[in-house]
Amino acid sequence: MQTIPAVFAVIIGSILTAVWTKLGKKQPYGTTKMGIGTIFWGFGALIIALLYVIYPGDAKVSAWWIVLFYAILMLGEGFTCPIGYSITAVAKHRRHS
Repeated sequence: MQTIPAVFAVIIGSILTAVWTKLGKKQPYGTTKMGIGTIFWGFGALIIALLYVIYPGDAKVSAWWIVLFYAILMLGEGFTCPIGYSITAVAKHRRHS
């Protein structure tokens, strides 16, 4: 179960890298990507919250729910982390120049 987020990170990271490369200068602004990523992070938390509403506390739940949670969470991370690192590097460079 611990390898699932890593596998999703590699797959989703590769797909998003290809998409951003193909879009070139037509890709959305960094803040838009951060917003989209944050929405996916929220959807991940919403899935876990819905499980508490749908199933009673002692019910056994399919492991596919956690796989779905990781997929959505890694999609959000694929949008937010690289953009956050890039924006931070640009801001730091401008400030210390």
